[in-house]
Amino acid sequence: MAKDKDTTTKSPINFDAYLPAGYDKSGLKEVGGLRPIVPAELQYDQGVVVAGHIVALHDMPERPAINSKNGEKEPWQAILIHLTAPTKAQLGEDIKDVKAGDYVYIPVNGNLRNNADLLNAAVDKDRVHFGVFAVTEQVPMGKGKNDMWSYKVMIHDKTIARDGAYALSSNRSPTRALQAGRDFDPATGELRGGAAAQA
Repeated sequence: MAKDKDTTTKSPINFDAYLPAGYDKSGLKEVGGLRPIVPAELQYDQGVVVAGHIVALHDMPERPAINSKNGEKEPWQAILIHLTAPTKAQLGEDIKDVKAGDYVYIPVNGNLRNNADLLNAAVDKDRVHFGVFAVTEQVPMGKGKNDMWSYKVMIHDKTIARDGAYALSSNRSPTRALQAGRDFDPATGELRGGAAAQA
């Protein structure tokens, strides 16, 4: 009889058994993996505040479109935050406590979509900014439209150098634009300047 998927656990993998000669297992550290997400509903319903360093703006795997009748999917983005204070986040269907020092994603929705200061901070190629995020209300948008989440975002003027763990990945479109000497407009998604824009 098959076990329920929620109660099935796999044996841990002994990753250090795969190291080649000359590689010490103390240098093997886990990277990536699933990051918990802090949706607006959770922040609003439970008064959850997110505080930490604004690491990057990431393109996320497509998700089902809201009110889709034919299974359409839509692109979306999220901001990666390195927490400086504990918070709550969602992993799958579970709400969990997340400690300071861990990473979470905040989906870019509601008024975050046109918050140029925040989006520019997330793709700043030289400096890492500190931010505090809270959802203050859900604004009715009228008949036939989805209500909009309203975030209050506070960004401190003190920054730290973007290097080491905070280095931007070169496989993200805003980052590629910045590295090519082009400006990324997070409000419109346009790339401006540089050779490609002048062609």
